[in-house]
Amino acid sequence: ADRSFNPATDGPEIWLKQDDGAFYTSQAAAQGYVTIHYQRDDMTYDGWGLHLWGDAIDPVEGTDWASPKPFDGIDDFGAYWTVDIVNTGAPVNFIIHNGDNKDPGPDQSFNPAEQADAYVLSGNETIYPTLAAATNTAVIHYHRADGDYGDPTSADFADFWGMHVWNGALTPNPSWQEPVRPTDFDSFGPYFAIPLTADATELAYILHRGDNKDPGPDQFLTFDKYAYEVWQLENADPETPYIIPVPTSGSAGGGGDLTKQQAHWLTADTIAWDMENATGNSYALWYAPEGGLSLAGGTISGGTSIPLTVDPAGLSDELKAKFPHLAGFSAFKLAAADVDMVGEILKGQFAIIAVNNEIVTDATGIQIPGVLDDLYTYNGSLGLEFMDQDPNLPYAYGPIDVRLWAPTARSVKLHLFLSADAPDAEQIIDMTAGDNGVWESTIQEIWYGKYYLYEVEVYVPSTGQVEHNIVTDPYAHGLSMNSTRTLIVDLNDPMLKPENWDKLTKPALAAPEDISLYELHMRDFSANDETVPAELRGKYGAFTVSDSDGMAHLKALADAGLTHLHLLPVFDI
Repeated sequence: ADRSFNPATDGPEIWLKQDDGAFYTSQAAAQGYVTIHYQRDDMTYDGWGLHLWGDAIDPVEGTDWASPKPFDGIDDFGAYWTVDIVNTGAPVNFIIHNGDNKDPGPDQSFNPAEQADAYVLSGNETIYPTLAAATNTAVIHYHRADGDYGDPTSADFADFWGMHVWNGALTPNPSWQEPVRPTDFDSFGPYFAIPLTADATELAYILHRGDNKDPGPDQFLTFDKYAYEVWQLENADPETPYIIPVPTSGSAGGGGDLTKQQAHWLTADTIAWDMENATGNSYALWYAPEGGLSLAGGTISGGTSIPLTVDPAGLSDELKAKFPHLAGFSAFKLAAADVDMVGEILKGQFAIIAVNNEIVTDATGIQIPGVLDDLYTYNGSLGLEFMDQDPNLPYAYGPIDVRLWAPTARSVKLHLFLSADAPDAEQIIDMTAGDNGVWESTIQEIWYGKYYLYEVEVYVPSTGQVEHNIVTDPYAHGLSMNSTRTLIVDLNDPMLKPENWDKLTKPALAAPEDISLYELHMRDFSANDETVPAELRGKYGAFTVSDSDGMAHLKALADAGLTHLHLLPVFDI
């Protein structure tokens, strides 16, 4: 008979059984049992049994402490028990024990709706859902429509599909020409089992045959998102590279990815998102001042939410003109009463979610350049501003204003140093949050010629938490050696100006479109030019040697039509 299911409520993946008209939303429900695997270092399992209890367990499987369930067999991993279940909505509770000796110790449980297998390592309280996770191995299955995988026994890397691995791999490839060969083949195609480093969070890899890559870009199997075993087709979409695990966007299993930023916060009350407003959907903005938002199993946690409404008219004409690449996106609006919270929300982690039947069907982080411009446009001075010069002194100052535009910072401190290499700050000042996202402080003129750094307390998306970053001033006019500290200096100081600098008049630029530009590294210009005095090679002064080979070459280029030089680097960043 015809059958159907709704991915929005039943999940993106179902299991079918021969001669059974029902469909099942988990492997455990379809097969009616789960398997618990147990590995000991000594591979000795005599006397070890399984104590079981709870509503998930078939009553015939019930045990008492003195009569544990004996293992059903031993395979390459270790002992295993097959446990019949009757309810996938309840946890499977178990203890592996030998008499009163429990391993690893505490009561253990797992959700059969989420995993049909549980792998336990002796002495380790973690319950692993797959063999790959338990053995800290990434397993990538690969399928090509033509079934042609070449000859992996060949010495020529162009004769077969292999894998180049680096980040996360216990043994990265020694070279591109020596790819990892398939571990084995099954009905799907070849698969690659890659042992991982102990702290690996992802595996970086490229499937390739010679120099032909599939699908092309570097790929990253992120374990907390995809787990440790995946199935990949040729020409996979880099955004959804695997057919298993099943992509969950828009499904009961939960969708979205908080590590991506696919929505755009354009003004204080408007977020643009390429999201079709499905029947029954509701939307919310979630935020967590300290970070910690978590998306799993169709739910989001770790923060606070405020509701969003969909504007049926879409983005305003003004926003469409300002952001034409987003013109077709849906517009999500904050209530007027919530707009005052935006400034504080921007200082933490935040995301937009879609919910259907109480299940998060999609979610994403949000890009914020638009809303920062809307709330924090600033046209004043930044960096150092030197005030109240004394006209009776050669070049002296009054107070020095220090300003930093950092609208998403939670706090900013100014660290002042007496020298470029002083081990500790002489003074640390709490800067004040002013208008338009600018932090400011005023220091005395005695600090002229000394050094400073900013300590910025800010939520960092890449780490998922609030960090204290020690940084130089992005508006610096001078830095110490190797850019470790910012110099307090004014470029108008006569001591810094070459002779006749103020009298120099730049040539008029009549037709900018006629510029012919040549990029030149300052050191490379003269470092090996023996017609330049040794003490000037690689330095500014080399350009004053008018009869050097380098200058002769530049003159020849000018005669051929060159109009401008771009010198770099001319300062240390």
